[in-house]
Amino acid sequence: MSVFYPDFGLIFWMLLVFLLVVMILGKYLWPFFIKAVEQRSKFIEKGVEDAKEAAKALANANALSKKIIDEAYSKQISIINETDAIKAKLIEQAKIAAKKESLAIMQQTNEAIENAKKEAFEDIKIKIVDLTLNLAEKVMRNDLKNTKNQKELIEKIMNEITIKN
Repeated sequence: MSVFYPDFGLIFWMLLVFLLVVMILGKYLWPFFIKAVEQRSKFIEKGVEDAKEAAKALANANALSKKIIDEAYSKQISIINETDAIKAKLIEQAKIAAKKESLAIMQQTNEAIENAKKEAFEDIKIKIVDLTLNLAEKVMRNDLKNTKNQKELIEKIMNEITIKN
């Protein structure tokens, strides 16, 4: 027997042992191997399905986040527009209030000027009356030194008083 040419008996026993090992493995171990391979296959399939679901969930989350961002942007724009409107309204109200206040101040100033004019006229009238009375007193002193002039003046004043009444 040589190493490169085995005998028929050796081949027979090797074949018999091989078939016996294959049968034992086929009956007891192959179902576990097949079951493990099937479990692994199901696990991989489940992983693929989970990955697809995760991709869908990610796409939905991206769409939702884009929608939320768009809503936030539109809210931001509306808030800015509202703020601009409020700002314009406040500015307009401030202008109106300033105008009213300036008109009130002008009116008060005009009234103060009128009052000052009236006081000045009254003051001037009083001074004129005083001057006139002083002048009349001086004239009367000179005219009343004479009794004839006194009588004429009294008669004239009496006539003026009766005419007015």
